[in-house]
Order: sequence, then structure tokens, then C-alpha cells
Amino acid sequence: RVLKMGKASRLHSDKARNYCQLKHVLSLWQLLSVRWASLLLTNGQDPFDNVDPAYTKELDEEQVTALEKSLKHMDVETLIAELYEFVVISEDKEKRQTRWSLVATLASYLDEKDAPEISGFQDHFPATILLEHACATWRIIASYNQEGGSDVNN
Repeated sequence: RVLKMGKASRLHSDKARNYCQLKHVLSLWQLLSVRWASLLLTNGQDPFDNVDPAYTKELDEEQVTALEKSLKHMDVETLIAELYEFVVISEDKEKRQTRWSLVATLASYLDEKDAPEISGFQDHFPATILLEHACATWRIIASYNQEGGSDVNN
């Protein structure tokens, strides 16, 4: 699949365009992948068409409301990037149960890869959202971020 990006949707980071070393590749991949997935979402396409269907269950109305209310207390930019990486490339998916808590499992994944905590995530993310809701959750968070909701931090 090829994503064509017009001038308006190009990466706006001079730093990324002008300077990237091998040690920055994972971060750059994460940045570009999330940008690509967000553009697919904006264009009505599914950024998770290759993800196991077990992770694609929709949230119910109460879960959506709880998630949207909680996002104003979190670092949404980091959450989008880490959740996307977790869903798309993390290993050991076959060992995880889709009924596990998304917040607990993602926090454990971040701890295993020695990544910093996502500000506000463990304190505010709804406990009723499970791994089976991972893709739907990412879509809601990405839409929230696109609407400018990520300005509020804690």
C-alpha cells in the first residue's frame, strides 16, 4: 500500500527531515507510522486492516464517554504513539488475553521496553477498556488529537 501525501500533509519537523541517526530510527518509525495511520483514519481508511480481529471490538457508549473525559488528563501524543506501536508491532500477542485490561497491559509493555510512563495514563484511563478494544480506542484518541484536544496536559 502506498500513502500519497500532498504538501499540506508533509512531515513538518525540520529536525526529522534534516537530522536522523541510526539510533533515532525507532522513534522516527513511530512518528511516521502514527502520522501515516492518522492520515488513513482522516481519509476514511482503516490503519489496522492487518491487525488480528480480536483487537478490533468497538467500545460501548459508556466506554467512549469515559475515554473522552479521561483524555484531557493525559499526554495524548505519547499515548497515540505507544498504543499504535503496541497494537502493530509488539510481540507475544498470542500470549495476551483480549479480556485483559488495556491500561495494565500497555503499562507493562512500556515498562518492559523501559519507556517513560505516559503522563496521566495509569491514573485516568478507564479500567473497563480491554485489549479487545485496542484499535477502536486508538481511533478515538487519534480523532481527539486531530481535533486539537491534546493541548491540555494534566
